[in-house]
Amino acid sequence: MIKCAGGDLNPHAFRHTPLKRTCLPFHHPRVKIGGNQGRGHLAKRAPNATNICTAAAVGCAIPVAPHRLAVPAQNTAIPGRAWVRADLHLHTAEDPMDHVDFTALELVELAAARGVAVVAVTLHDTVLDDAHVRRRAEERGILLIPGIERRIAGRDVVILNVSAGEAAELAGFDDLRRLRARRGNTVLLLAPHPAFILGASLGCRLLEENIDCFDAVERCHMHTRWWDRNLPAAAIARRHGKPILATSDAHARWMFGEHFSRLELDGPPTVDSVFAAIRAGRVEGISPPASLGRLLRILGLCAANVGRLWQKRMRKRSVSAFPRGGFSA
Repeated sequence: MIKCAGGDLNPHAFRHTPLKRTCLPFHHPRVKIGGNQGRGHLAKRAPNATNICTAAAVGCAIPVAPHRLAVPAQNTAIPGRAWVRADLHLHTAEDPMDHVDFTALELVELAAARGVAVVAVTLHDTVLDDAHVRRRAEERGILLIPGIERRIAGRDVVILNVSAGEAAELAGFDDLRRLRARRGNTVLLLAPHPAFILGASLGCRLLEENIDCFDAVERCHMHTRWWDRNLPAAAIARRHGKPILATSDAHARWMFGEHFSRLELDGPPTVDSVFAAIRAGRVEGISPPASLGRLLRILGLCAANVGRLWQKRMRKRSVSAFPRGGFSA
C-alpha cells in the first residue's frame, strides 16, 4: 500500500478544478511501498495500478515533479475528451536570430520522448516550412503547428497556424485584427512574456489596449518563488477572461519538457481541437518556479544570444560601410 507523506497538491498547476487533487503514477522519494520490499523501504520503481487506486481511495495524492505529470488514474474529464501536453512557444536551430542547440527534427524526437503531444515552432520573424519535419512529426504522433514570433510595432507576438506570406504582411495591431477577421478561429494569437522588461515584450499597457487581438496570455518560464513578472499579465488576462498558457520558450534541450500546458481536447489532437480547448479555457498550466541556479543559467543564455545578435549587426554594418572591393582613393 502507498503511504503519502502530506504534500498532496501540485503547487505548479494553476487550473482551478478538482483535478488538482489527483494520484499520479510516478515514484516520489517520500512514497513508501510495502510488499516484497519490506516495511518502510523506499520505492525503487513506479507504483503499480493497484497502489495508485489504493492511494486514490484514501483521498491523498502522490506529489510528483511537474515535468513528469500524466493523465490522472481517475480522470474526472468528460467522456470522449483526452488530456494532452502542449508547448506552443518554441525555438529551434533554424531560428535566424537566436542560437538554439536542437533542430526541428530533434525537437520532434524530444517531444515524443518527453510526452509532449502538441508543439509549435515559433521562430523569430520566420515560419518554418519543412515537409520532412512535418512527415517526421506525423510518424511520431506529434501535432506540429506552424507559427512565428513576429515583431509587431516593435513588440513580440506569437501567431499560430499562419503562413509566411500572411506573417510578412503584419506590421501593426490593426493588421492582427484584420488577420483575425479574415481567418476567424483558424488562427491563434498569444501574448508572450508580456510583462517582462527585457527584450521586446508587449508591456502591460499595450497588452491591455490590444487585448482584443489575443486569444491567450503566456505564463513565462522565467520566474521564482520570490520573483514573478507573470503576475501583472495574469491579472490582465483574468480581468478580460483570457486563458493563461504555460510554455517553455525553449532555446536549449534542457529547457524543454518541464514547462507546458495540459489541454482537454475533444478527440485526437488537431489544430481546431487545440485552439477550441484553449479558447474554452480547458487548460492547465505547469510552470514550476526556477531555482537560483536555473535562473542564472537562463540569464546567461539570454546574454549569449544578445551578444551574438550584436556581433551580427556589427558585421552587417561593417560590410555596408566597407563593401567588397575595399577603399577607393
